[in-house]
Amino acid sequence: MRTFKHDYRESMIRDEDDLPRFMITGTGAAMASNRVSHFFDLRGASMTLDTGCSTSLVALHQAVSDLRSGSSGMAIVGSSNLMLNPDMFKALGSIGVLSPDGKSYSFDSRANGYGRGEGVATIIVKRWRPYSGSHP
Repeated sequence: MRTFKHDYRESMIRDEDDLPRFMITGTGAAMASNRVSHFFDLRGASMTLDTGCSTSLVALHQAVSDLRSGSSGMAIVGSSNLMLNPDMFKALGSIGVLSPDGKSYSFDSRANGYGRGEGVATIIVKRWRPYSGSHP
């Protein structure tokens, strides 16, 4: 699992007099992958990573490395970024890293900051084996 910003948790703790009972275990970054494993009754390694903007690719790299080493036969790689409150926009805007165009122009002469975006993705990766002519 990939996790980066914690907008949902930060939104929940704004009212300190009404904190949900399971807020820590329900929104803790370290628990994200474990909640998925528990819900789907998955067995094996379960980890949450946070390397900033590169986390999705780092998670995929970890999954492929585990497949190649034989320590895993299949991996689920999930990632999400949801912008649920304005705090990160304010913080990034205050230090001038956001593009006034709202777009990222990577490796382009028009580059003037970066544009934030939301997304959720999950992929299942398995060891490759040549097609044998029959379905499993």
